[in-house]
Amino acid sequence: MNLYPKPYYFLFTLPIALWGYLNDLPYVIILAEVLFSFVCLYHDYTKGARYISFITVYSAFTLTYCYGNAMVVKSIGTPDEAKFNYYLVPEHISEALFFIYIAHVFCVLGFNYYQNKYKNPTGLFFVMDIPIEKPLVRYLNILVTIANVLVLLEKLPYATVFPFSIAFLFFLTRYAVKKDDQWLLNFCLVNTFILSINGFFFDYLRMSTIAPGIAFLIAVFFGKEKVSALFKKTLFPVYGLLFVAVTIFPFIGQIRNSASGYEKIFSVVDKFNESGEEFMTPDLYAEEDESFEARVSIINQTSQIVKLVKEDGYYKGSSLAYLTYAFIPRFLWKDKPIIAQGVWFALAIGQAYVHADGRANNSVNMTSAGELYLNFGLAGVAIGMFMIGYLCAYMWQVSGFSESSENVLGAMFGLYLFYLATSTFGIDLQFLVTLLSYFCMFQLVNYLYLYFLKPKKKVHA
Repeated sequence: MNLYPKPYYFLFTLPIALWGYLNDLPYVIILAEVLFSFVCLYHDYTKGARYISFITVYSAFTLTYCYGNAMVVKSIGTPDEAKFNYYLVPEHISEALFFIYIAHVFCVLGFNYYQNKYKNPTGLFFVMDIPIEKPLVRYLNILVTIANVLVLLEKLPYATVFPFSIAFLFFLTRYAVKKDDQWLLNFCLVNTFILSINGFFFDYLRMSTIAPGIAFLIAVFFGKEKVSALFKKTLFPVYGLLFVAVTIFPFIGQIRNSASGYEKIFSVVDKFNESGEEFMTPDLYAEEDESFEARVSIINQTSQIVKLVKEDGYYKGSSLAYLTYAFIPRFLWKDKPIIAQGVWFALAIGQAYVHADGRANNSVNMTSAGELYLNFGLAGVAIGMFMIGYLCAYMWQVSGFSESSENVLGAMFGLYLFYLATSTFGIDLQFLVTLLSYFCMFQLVNYLYLYFLKPKKKVHA
């Protein structure tokens, strides 16, 4: 069975990546991954709606990470290097970029292999199917809007409301575009802005300012399943919102430890006004000041992964011991070890220290591909990412996302898969624990609905 209808489209990028790797040409390896991304996007788009999926979003956002990696490489030896290079190991850049490329390729291969092999869902689980009809959609929209406004007025806790708000925003936006409901789409636009503003005021993570706009645009695309839908004039305010969020990205980092709530806006303005040549000299840069481009790059930490392998050899699964007990609930095992792989990695590469009370001051993400490479090398990256792609393809089918725009449960789980796609599968392989937990939780809700309310609609996956 061919992994692709046109198998050459992976093979023609492989010699480019190999040439770059063997000749220590980082830009060439990045070029190979960019070409692979574009060919994947072209393949999915021309094959039709069934093939436009979470893996399409994964390939699209890989272009962003390629851009960030290219900016890091470009900065080496220049006055701008301090803006991008926090713990880069220059001599290991090519090897790091090559295993990142391999990870992308084999994840896509695994996903497409499953889709080609199983045209219809198979297995023990039920296809998610909880539809919401128009009257209930309107009530849901009003409820989400009220909740977002109450968070803005500090009447509801942001951390509790945000996960539900962005999930429902995604569902409502996709529904509005699919049904050509301009009234509802206008509300979704307003809620996108409110969610971004709430993220700016009340979230420590800067990406929360950008996430609602990205979720909105992905929902618009999947509502119409046409690229042209992303160029409508009504979406220009969202692009403006993202542009502003990216522009102030470094300044949010500078003030997030010293300001919160509404005072953030004044602190960001002050930092923005101070950002002349004198203030933003290279020696004053810190990781908190990092630009958006630096934030989306993963070459700093992956080059450190290669360094660890060179010094200690492959870990052969020793850093993955937490997966053997991660699913045991803490109420059953009160002394269950805390899983903090990011802290362990930061300490291992000398980018963290432990306070007197035992807490570490920093955490660095290995990336899923990096943790696979650390333990099993290139073969581990290829096999591991293939299996991750295969697993996500199964969950994508079971979500029922492509079957109906009225399926609220499938849309919400689809958004979680999109989050994994845009973040290159989380900070490390811990994402598998969360993914499987979420999947089981969604399946439980789905089963209760199908069993008690729609018993005739049970569909095994």
